[in-house]
Amino acid sequence: MSTLKSTLESLSTEFASAVLRAIRSASLDELVGQTAPAAKPAKAAKAAKAPAGRAKAAKAAKAAKAPAAAAPVAAPAAAPAAAPKGNRKAPRRRLTRRSPEDIQGVVDSIVALLQRKPDGLRSEDIRAELGLASNEMPRPLAEGLKSKRLSKEGEKRATVYFAKGGGKKK
Repeated sequence: MSTLKSTLESLSTEFASAVLRAIRSASLDELVGQTAPAAKPAKAAKAAKAPAGRAKAAKAAKAAKAPAAAAPVAAPAAAPAAAPKGNRKAPRRRLTRRSPEDIQGVVDSIVALLQRKPDGLRSEDIRAELGLASNEMPRPLAEGLKSKRLSKEGEKRATVYFAKGGGKKK
């Protein structure tokens, strides 16, 4: 086991050294081109002037004092982000505050869609048809049900929504 550990340590040390040699031998243009996405000149100039906040300023000062050989190598910015968990396609983002008129507009579009679909639709089908995010749906659906412009049958994921007066005939 100790030979495996020592072999892995030596391989990782060799790899890290090779990466550092490659970075040190590359030109600044190559490094910037490989690690940073194309930024607008105004933003790049602002970022180069002074870092925002105490923590960033302290880091910048510390990095300026540190010798170049001991400077840590950052991971490239172009590296792919962590894969989303589960079946989610994109990370959830917090919604901005929506006005009652915005929510009413979404309710209107849901009602118009459901009027064209007499068999009704599930929440995820409504979301797909209207191009909405999943976290945008609960409030307009609740408002539509509260105002009796929508009705529903079923529970949880089997819930089917209908326009006013809609619903499957039993």
